[in-house]
Amino acid sequence: MQRWTRFIMITVLVITSISLSYFFSNRQFWFSPLHTQPAVTDPTKISEFHVSQPSVILSKESTYIHNNHKMFRKSCEKADLGAVKYEQLDGIYTWVDERGIKNFSDKKPHSAAELYHTTKNNTLDYFELNVQARGLPVRFKNQLSANLRAVFRAYATLVGLKVMRKVKLNLHILPNTRAYNHEVKSLGGDPTGTTGVYFGSKNTAYIKYSTFEHTIKVAVHEAVHAINEAVIGDTPKWFNEGLAEYFEYTHVHMQASIIEPNKSWVSLNGRLLKSVIQPRKLVHTSPHWRKSNYAQMYRSSWAFVYFLASDDTRKLLLRKYLLAEQSNKCDTLGNDKIWTYLTARQGNLEHAFVRFTKSKLTAHRY
Repeated sequence: MQRWTRFIMITVLVITSISLSYFFSNRQFWFSPLHTQPAVTDPTKISEFHVSQPSVILSKESTYIHNNHKMFRKSCEKADLGAVKYEQLDGIYTWVDERGIKNFSDKKPHSAAELYHTTKNNTLDYFELNVQARGLPVRFKNQLSANLRAVFRAYATLVGLKVMRKVKLNLHILPNTRAYNHEVKSLGGDPTGTTGVYFGSKNTAYIKYSTFEHTIKVAVHEAVHAINEAVIGDTPKWFNEGLAEYFEYTHVHMQASIIEPNKSWVSLNGRLLKSVIQPRKLVHTSPHWRKSNYAQMYRSSWAFVYFLASDDTRKLLLRKYLLAEQSNKCDTLGNDKIWTYLTARQGNLEHAFVRFTKSKLTAHRY
């Protein structure tokens, strides 16, 4: 009897196994896999952790994979349109000096500035903006123009009037991936993994539209590369990218330029999300960044620029460095010389930087 019972049980098990196999063939299982590949609509981001957004997954801490194409030039002409002009209104001259202080006087400033006639009290004549944005709302160009004027006002205050040059900005906003890829490839660039590419030889940036706010920030980022190219010339990668990251979160409030800490790198309470490279090591880092280090390199570059811009003494050192860098727009100063400019009379700058990175970071006002 036991033998028959055992035989029946084995037979039932075999039949059940075969039935289950047929039932589940070609069917989808609703179990969470151990690893999933998120759908990222912004391929220029390197994710370190993610937050949910409607219908997309965007990175909380991320960085641009930025292609700064600098093609060979027959000469080193940069796309500036001359010195920044000062205002004269009712016999009063207005300009920003090398200390970043706005001046009012009945005598005109130094000869490097040029007269700018105005009929009303508007902003300095900083730049000439050419935005090509087929199919995008007029509101986008207006918002971008307002943000860029705020950027220029802060930029001029940060680096000093002596360094500033009027700049022509050419920005092409493409409506989708197909149009963006086609345009970038037609110019010999590689659009893979990017939403913004600046061609130094053409003084033109091409940007793929995603969302209104994000595209504004990408456009500002790329525009700052164009400004750096025209005003200063070739600069170290950490500075070029750090300054572009610095100005991304610029807005206007009560006629002042407000620069918020970059939300890619700080928490809601203004604290750095992750560690950064020490300034000396950053300044001496190779310009060829490894993809595995992109997030840390961009975060560190932004943090060091934010640190330099957070103190009046360091701002003056930064301006002296930029004046020296500007003297040869086709090349950059050596790393040791840059470090000397940035650390003159600063005691132990790296100790100050460590304290800075542990503090709550607040907005800058220009």
